[in-house]
Amino acid sequence: MTSDAVHDGMKELPESACKEFLAEHRVGVMALAKGGDAYAVPLFFAYDGQVLYFHSHPGQKDSFLAETHEGCFVVVELHGDDDWTSVQATGVVEKITLSDDATQALNAMAENPFPPEFGVDAKGNPRRSSDKMYLWMMKPRKITGRTSRSLVRVKDSDER
Repeated sequence: MTSDAVHDGMKELPESACKEFLAEHRVGVMALAKGGDAYAVPLFFAYDGQVLYFHSHPGQKDSFLAETHEGCFVVVELHGDDDWTSVQATGVVEKITLSDDATQALNAMAENPFPPEFGVDAKGNPRRSSDKMYLWMMKPRKITGRTSRSLVRVKDSDER
């Protein structure tokens, strides 16, 4: 069996495709900055078509979150070296303090359930804790994306 790879080329994604991509995924990496230092953290997220929502527990990211004017959130789907899609959203990141924003965040997250964060108990039930949890969000100012697809044709031995 032989295969010939035909490269379709890297392409910019229209904003509508980027938004669909974000709505279909659950994990990305948020990059924050404080002074001249950078910090990137993988996060579970929900996207309602306008706002990215995150939940967090206290940690190192808090001091970066407090000082970052604009964050950069990236979601990547990788199928191979020449078969990938990435979407990047940039915008102001902020803790959620208004009850309307919190309600929207929780509704968005409920539609995109999060996996267990703290392992499982002896019966296999997920351990979850909202102790000290807080919500935060990003209203993207800009969303961009690229994709590269490698189209592979496989010839069966009888086609030779």
